[in-house]
Amino acid sequence: MNSIEVHTQHLLAKIFGVLIGHYTNHNVEETDKLYDVSKRVINEDSIHDHYHKDFIYLYRKYGNYFFTKQLYEKANYYLTKAERLIEDEFSMESAKFYYNISIVKQRILEDKSLSLIYSKKALHIFEMNNFTMGIIKTMITIAVQYHLMDRLEESLKYLNTAQERLEEKERIDFQLQSSIEYNIGRVYQKMEDDELAIFHFEKAIDIIDSLEVKKDKIYSYNAMLEIYLKKKNWEKVDHYLSIALEIANINNLSYLYVELNGIKAQIYKSRGDELYYEKQMKKTIDLALQESQTSLVTSLAEELANYYYEYRFYKKASDYYRISNGIIE
Repeated sequence: MNSIEVHTQHLLAKIFGVLIGHYTNHNVEETDKLYDVSKRVINEDSIHDHYHKDFIYLYRKYGNYFFTKQLYEKANYYLTKAERLIEDEFSMESAKFYYNISIVKQRILEDKSLSLIYSKKALHIFEMNNFTMGIIKTMITIAVQYHLMDRLEESLKYLNTAQERLEEKERIDFQLQSSIEYNIGRVYQKMEDDELAIFHFEKAIDIIDSLEVKKDKIYSYNAMLEIYLKKKNWEKVDHYLSIALEIANINNLSYLYVELNGIKAQIYKSRGDELYYEKQMKKTIDLALQESQTSLVTSLAEELANYYYEYRFYKKASDYYRISNGIIE
Protein backbone atom coordinates (compact mmCIF):
# COMPACT_ATOMS: atom_id res chain seq x y z
CA MET A 1 0.00 0.00 0.00
CA ASN A 2 1.49 3.36 -1.05
CA SER A 3 1.73 6.48 1.16
CA ILE A 4 -1.35 8.13 -0.41
CA GLU A 5 -3.52 5.07 0.30
CA VAL A 6 -2.20 4.90 3.89
CA HIS A 7 -2.99 8.61 4.37
CA THR A 8 -6.51 8.09 2.98
CA GLN A 9 -7.13 5.19 5.37
CA HIS A 10 -6.02 7.25 8.36
CA LEU A 11 -8.40 10.07 7.31
CA LEU A 12 -11.27 7.59 6.97
CA ALA A 13 -10.50 6.22 10.45
CA LYS A 14 -10.61 9.76 11.86
CA ILE A 15 -13.83 10.70 10.01
CA PHE A 16 -15.74 7.56 10.94
CA GLY A 17 -14.47 7.75 14.52
CA VAL A 18 -15.91 11.26 14.85
CA LEU A 19 -19.22 10.35 13.17
CA ILE A 20 -19.76 7.13 15.14
CA GLY A 21 -18.82 8.94 18.37
CA HIS A 22 -21.40 11.64 17.63
CA TYR A 23 -24.30 9.41 16.56
CA THR A 24 -23.82 6.70 19.21
CA ASN A 25 -25.66 8.80 21.81
CA HIS A 26 -28.14 10.38 19.39
CA ASN A 27 -29.23 7.98 16.65
CA VAL A 28 -28.60 4.23 17.00
CA GLU A 29 -29.89 3.36 13.50
CA GLU A 30 -27.59 5.90 11.87
CA THR A 31 -24.67 4.56 13.92
CA ASP A 32 -25.46 1.02 12.73
CA LYS A 33 -25.20 2.22 9.10
CA LEU A 34 -21.98 4.14 9.74
CA TYR A 35 -20.37 1.11 11.39
CA ASP A 36 -21.30 -1.14 8.46
CA VAL A 37 -19.93 1.36 5.90
CA SER A 38 -16.71 1.90 7.89
CA LYS A 39 -16.04 -1.84 7.97
CA ARG A 40 -16.31 -1.93 4.17
CA VAL A 41 -14.09 1.06 3.36
CA ILE A 42 -11.41 1.00 6.09
CA ASN A 43 -8.57 -1.46 5.67
CA GLU A 44 -7.41 -2.19 9.21
CA ASP A 45 -4.24 -3.79 7.84
CA SER A 46 -3.17 -0.31 6.74
CA ILE A 47 -2.35 0.96 10.24
CA HIS A 48 0.90 2.94 10.06
CA ASP A 49 3.08 3.89 13.02
CA HIS A 50 2.40 7.60 12.40
CA TYR A 51 -1.37 7.12 12.54
CA HIS A 52 -1.86 4.91 15.59
CA LYS A 53 -3.85 7.59 17.40
CA ASP A 54 -6.50 7.74 14.64
CA PHE A 55 -7.13 4.01 14.80
CA ILE A 56 -7.07 4.04 18.62
CA TYR A 57 -9.77 6.71 18.45
CA LEU A 58 -11.80 4.68 15.92
CA TYR A 59 -11.56 1.47 17.99
CA ARG A 60 -12.56 3.37 21.14
CA LYS A 61 -15.63 4.70 19.35
CA TYR A 62 -16.45 1.20 18.06
CA GLY A 63 -16.11 -0.03 21.64
CA ASN A 64 -18.37 2.71 23.02
CA TYR A 65 -20.92 2.00 20.27
CA PHE A 66 -21.14 -1.69 21.16
CA PHE A 67 -21.13 -0.88 24.88
CA THR A 68 -24.17 1.37 24.35
CA LYS A 69 -25.87 -1.51 22.54
CA GLN A 70 -24.90 -3.69 25.54
CA LEU A 71 -22.93 -6.03 23.26
CA TYR A 72 -20.06 -6.25 25.70
CA GLU A 73 -18.03 -9.00 24.01
CA LYS A 74 -17.75 -6.94 20.81
CA ALA A 75 -16.97 -3.81 22.83
CA ASN A 76 -14.14 -5.69 24.54
CA TYR A 77 -12.84 -6.92 21.17
CA TYR A 78 -12.37 -3.38 19.83
CA LEU A 79 -11.07 -1.87 23.06
CA THR A 80 -8.48 -4.65 23.27
CA LYS A 81 -7.39 -3.77 19.70
CA ALA A 82 -7.07 -0.14 20.77
CA GLU A 83 -4.99 -1.08 23.82
CA ARG A 84 -2.38 -2.79 21.63
CA LEU A 85 -1.78 0.53 19.83
CA ILE A 86 -1.38 2.76 22.90
CA GLU A 87 2.01 4.50 23.05
CA ASP A 88 1.68 6.91 26.01
CA GLU A 89 0.23 4.95 28.92
CA PHE A 90 -0.11 8.04 31.12
CA SER A 91 -1.96 10.41 28.79
CA MET A 92 -5.48 11.63 29.53
CA GLU A 93 -6.72 9.77 26.44
CA SER A 94 -5.23 6.57 27.87
CA ALA A 95 -6.96 7.24 31.20
CA LYS A 96 -10.34 7.53 29.45
CA PHE A 97 -9.57 4.32 27.61
CA TYR A 98 -8.65 2.48 30.85
CA TYR A 99 -11.90 3.70 32.40
CA ASN A 100 -13.95 2.37 29.47
CA ILE A 101 -12.26 -1.01 29.22
CA SER A 102 -12.55 -1.43 32.99
CA ILE A 103 -16.35 -1.19 32.74
CA VAL A 104 -16.50 -3.55 29.75
CA LYS A 105 -14.36 -6.21 31.44
CA GLN A 106 -16.48 -5.81 34.57
CA ARG A 107 -19.44 -6.96 32.46
CA ILE A 108 -17.83 -10.01 30.87
CA LEU A 109 -15.39 -11.37 33.47
CA GLU A 110 -16.43 -13.20 36.62
CA ASP A 111 -13.25 -12.12 38.41
CA LYS A 112 -13.43 -8.33 38.82
CA SER A 113 -9.78 -7.89 39.84
CA LEU A 114 -8.64 -7.07 36.28
CA SER A 115 -11.38 -4.44 35.98
CA LEU A 116 -10.17 -2.93 39.25
CA ILE A 117 -6.60 -2.72 37.94
CA TYR A 118 -7.78 -0.72 34.91
CA SER A 119 -10.07 1.58 36.91
CA LYS A 120 -7.37 2.36 39.49
CA LYS A 121 -4.92 3.08 36.67
CA ALA A 122 -7.46 5.54 35.21
CA LEU A 123 -8.02 7.14 38.64
CA HIS A 124 -4.29 7.64 39.14
CA ILE A 125 -3.96 9.53 35.83
CA PHE A 126 -7.08 11.62 36.45
CA GLU A 127 -5.75 12.58 39.89
CA MET A 128 -2.36 13.49 38.39
CA ASN A 129 -4.21 15.87 36.03
CA ASN A 130 -6.74 17.07 38.62
CA PHE A 131 -9.60 16.06 36.29
CA THR A 132 -12.52 16.17 38.75
CA MET A 133 -15.22 14.62 36.56
CA GLY A 134 -12.94 11.72 35.67
CA ILE A 135 -12.04 11.24 39.34
CA ILE A 136 -15.69 11.12 40.46
CA LYS A 137 -16.82 8.77 37.66
CA THR A 138 -13.91 6.43 38.29
CA MET A 139 -14.48 6.40 42.05
CA ILE A 140 -18.08 5.32 41.41
CA THR A 141 -16.84 2.57 39.10
CA ILE A 142 -14.28 1.34 41.66
CA ALA A 143 -17.06 1.32 44.26
CA VAL A 144 -19.18 -0.87 41.98
CA GLN A 145 -16.29 -3.27 41.46
CA TYR A 146 -15.63 -3.55 45.20
CA HIS A 147 -19.36 -4.18 45.68
CA LEU A 148 -19.24 -7.01 43.12
CA MET A 149 -16.27 -8.45 45.04
CA ASP A 150 -18.30 -8.28 48.31
CA ARG A 151 -15.94 -5.67 49.76
CA LEU A 152 -18.84 -3.51 50.86
CA GLU A 153 -17.14 -1.16 53.32
CA GLU A 154 -14.56 -0.22 50.67
CA SER A 155 -17.39 0.31 48.20
CA LEU A 156 -19.18 2.73 50.54
CA LYS A 157 -15.90 4.54 51.24
CA TYR A 158 -15.39 5.30 47.53
CA LEU A 159 -19.05 6.32 47.07
CA ASN A 160 -18.90 8.71 50.02
CA THR A 161 -15.64 10.21 48.72
CA ALA A 162 -17.19 10.61 45.26
CA GLN A 163 -20.16 12.37 46.88
CA GLU A 164 -17.83 14.76 48.72
CA ARG A 165 -15.92 15.57 45.50
CA LEU A 166 -19.21 16.14 43.67
CA GLU A 167 -20.44 18.57 46.32
CA GLU A 168 -17.22 20.60 45.93
CA LYS A 169 -18.19 21.47 42.35
CA GLU A 170 -19.94 24.78 41.64
CA ARG A 171 -22.71 22.96 39.77
CA ILE A 172 -23.77 19.46 40.78
CA ASP A 173 -23.94 16.90 37.99
CA PHE A 174 -27.29 15.26 38.71
CA GLN A 175 -26.52 12.26 36.48
CA LEU A 176 -23.55 11.44 38.72
CA GLN A 177 -25.59 12.24 41.84
CA SER A 178 -28.23 9.70 40.80
CA SER A 179 -25.51 7.11 40.11
CA ILE A 180 -24.06 7.58 43.60
CA GLU A 181 -27.51 7.23 45.21
CA TYR A 182 -28.26 4.10 43.19
CA ASN A 183 -24.95 2.44 44.05
CA ILE A 184 -25.27 3.28 47.76
CA GLY A 185 -28.66 1.58 47.54
CA ARG A 186 -27.06 -1.49 45.98
CA VAL A 187 -24.55 -1.76 48.83
CA TYR A 188 -27.31 -1.58 51.45
CA GLN A 189 -29.31 -4.12 49.45
CA LYS A 190 -26.32 -6.49 49.64
CA MET A 191 -26.18 -5.80 53.39
CA GLU A 192 -29.88 -6.82 53.47
CA ASP A 193 -30.97 -3.41 54.75
CA ASP A 194 -33.87 -3.28 52.30
CA GLU A 195 -35.56 -0.20 53.76
CA LEU A 196 -32.42 1.93 53.42
CA ALA A 197 -31.71 0.46 49.98
CA ILE A 198 -35.19 1.40 48.69
CA PHE A 199 -34.77 4.90 50.15
CA HIS A 200 -31.66 5.45 48.01
CA PHE A 201 -33.18 3.84 44.90
CA GLU A 202 -36.18 6.17 45.14
CA LYS A 203 -33.85 9.17 45.58
CA ALA A 204 -32.00 8.09 42.42
CA ILE A 205 -35.29 7.85 40.48
CA ASP A 206 -36.41 11.29 41.70
CA ILE A 207 -33.12 12.82 40.53
CA ILE A 208 -33.33 11.14 37.10
CA ASP A 209 -36.92 12.39 36.69
CA SER A 210 -35.49 15.92 36.60
CA LEU A 211 -33.18 15.01 33.70
CA GLU A 212 -33.93 14.88 29.98
CA VAL A 213 -32.75 11.25 29.56
CA LYS A 214 -34.63 8.99 31.94
CA LYS A 215 -33.63 5.47 30.86
CA ASP A 216 -31.17 5.05 33.78
CA LYS A 217 -34.17 4.69 36.09
CA ILE A 218 -34.23 1.07 34.92
CA TYR A 219 -31.36 0.19 37.26
CA SER A 220 -33.23 1.32 40.38
CA TYR A 221 -36.45 -0.33 39.20
CA ASN A 222 -34.52 -3.54 38.59
CA ALA A 223 -33.00 -3.43 42.08
CA MET A 224 -36.38 -2.80 43.75
CA LEU A 225 -37.80 -5.66 41.69
CA GLU A 226 -35.16 -7.96 43.22
CA ILE A 227 -36.06 -6.81 46.74
CA TYR A 228 -39.80 -7.32 46.29
CA LEU A 229 -39.21 -10.69 44.61
CA LYS A 230 -37.33 -11.80 47.72
CA LYS A 231 -40.26 -10.58 49.84
CA LYS A 232 -42.75 -12.29 47.45
CA ASN A 233 -44.70 -9.05 47.12
CA TRP A 234 -46.14 -10.12 43.75
CA GLU A 235 -48.08 -6.92 43.08
CA LYS A 236 -44.95 -4.77 43.29
CA VAL A 237 -42.89 -7.41 41.47
CA ASP A 238 -45.27 -7.30 38.48
CA HIS A 239 -45.34 -3.49 38.60
CA TYR A 240 -41.57 -2.96 38.55
CA LEU A 241 -40.93 -5.78 36.06
CA SER A 242 -43.42 -4.27 33.62
CA ILE A 243 -41.81 -0.80 33.89
CA ALA A 244 -38.25 -2.14 33.58
CA LEU A 245 -39.04 -4.35 30.55
CA GLU A 246 -40.67 -1.41 28.77
CA ILE A 247 -37.65 0.86 29.37
CA ALA A 248 -35.21 -1.86 28.23
CA ASN A 249 -37.23 -2.57 25.09
CA ILE A 250 -37.75 1.08 24.07
CA ASN A 251 -34.07 1.95 24.60
CA ASN A 252 -32.61 -1.21 23.00
CA LEU A 253 -30.88 -2.22 26.25
CA SER A 254 -30.32 -5.78 25.11
CA TYR A 255 -28.28 -7.00 28.09
CA LEU A 256 -30.80 -5.72 30.63
CA TYR A 257 -33.70 -6.98 28.51
CA VAL A 258 -32.24 -10.50 28.64
CA GLU A 259 -31.52 -10.17 32.39
CA LEU A 260 -35.09 -9.05 33.05
CA ASN A 261 -36.48 -11.98 31.09
CA GLY A 262 -34.33 -14.21 33.30
CA ILE A 263 -35.88 -12.56 36.36
CA LYS A 264 -39.32 -13.20 34.83
CA ALA A 265 -38.42 -16.90 34.76
CA GLN A 266 -37.41 -16.73 38.43
CA ILE A 267 -40.80 -15.21 39.27
CA TYR A 268 -42.56 -18.19 37.66
CA LYS A 269 -40.33 -20.56 39.65
CA SER A 270 -40.96 -18.70 42.93
CA ARG A 271 -44.71 -18.97 42.30
CA GLY A 272 -44.40 -22.71 41.73
CA ASP A 273 -45.22 -22.52 38.01
CA GLU A 274 -42.39 -24.72 36.80
CA LEU A 275 -43.75 -25.29 33.28
CA TYR A 276 -43.70 -21.55 32.58
CA TYR A 277 -40.31 -21.31 34.30
CA GLU A 278 -38.83 -23.80 31.82
CA LYS A 279 -40.42 -22.08 28.81
CA GLN A 280 -39.26 -18.64 29.94
CA MET A 281 -35.72 -19.85 30.63
CA LYS A 282 -35.46 -21.42 27.16
CA LYS A 283 -36.79 -18.21 25.60
CA THR A 284 -34.30 -16.12 27.60
CA ILE A 285 -31.33 -18.33 26.66
CA ASP A 286 -32.34 -18.05 22.99
CA LEU A 287 -32.48 -14.24 23.38
CA ALA A 288 -29.03 -14.21 24.96
CA LEU A 289 -27.65 -16.35 22.12
CA GLN A 290 -29.19 -14.04 19.50
CA GLU A 291 -27.63 -11.00 21.17
CA SER A 292 -24.23 -12.73 21.65
CA GLN A 293 -24.45 -12.16 25.42
CA THR A 294 -21.96 -14.90 26.25
CA SER A 295 -21.80 -14.36 30.02
CA LEU A 296 -25.60 -14.46 30.29
CA VAL A 297 -25.80 -17.57 28.09
CA THR A 298 -23.33 -19.30 30.41
CA SER A 299 -25.10 -18.43 33.68
CA LEU A 300 -28.65 -19.00 32.40
CA ALA A 301 -27.89 -22.29 30.66
CA GLU A 302 -26.02 -23.59 33.70
CA GLU A 303 -28.96 -22.68 35.94
CA LEU A 304 -31.44 -24.51 33.69
CA ALA A 305 -29.08 -27.50 33.43
CA ASN A 306 -28.86 -27.69 37.23
CA TYR A 307 -32.66 -27.54 37.42
CA TYR A 308 -33.02 -30.45 34.98
CA TYR A 309 -30.29 -32.44 36.76
CA GLU A 310 -32.06 -32.01 40.10
CA TYR A 311 -35.22 -33.52 38.59
CA ARG A 312 -33.18 -36.30 36.88
CA PHE A 313 -33.85 -35.13 33.33
CA TYR A 314 -30.27 -35.99 32.48
CA LYS A 315 -30.51 -35.65 28.69
CA LYS A 316 -31.92 -32.11 28.98
CA ALA A 317 -29.38 -31.28 31.69
CA SER A 318 -26.56 -32.45 29.41
CA ASP A 319 -27.86 -30.30 26.53
CA TYR A 320 -27.84 -27.14 28.62
CA TYR A 321 -24.50 -27.90 30.28
CA ARG A 322 -23.09 -28.06 26.75
CA ILE A 323 -24.65 -24.71 25.87
CA SER A 324 -23.26 -23.18 29.09
CA ASN A 325 -19.81 -24.28 27.96
CA GLY A 326 -20.19 -22.72 24.53
CA ILE A 327 -21.03 -25.92 22.65
CA ILE A 328 -23.90 -25.15 20.25
CA GLU A 329 -25.02 -27.81 17.80
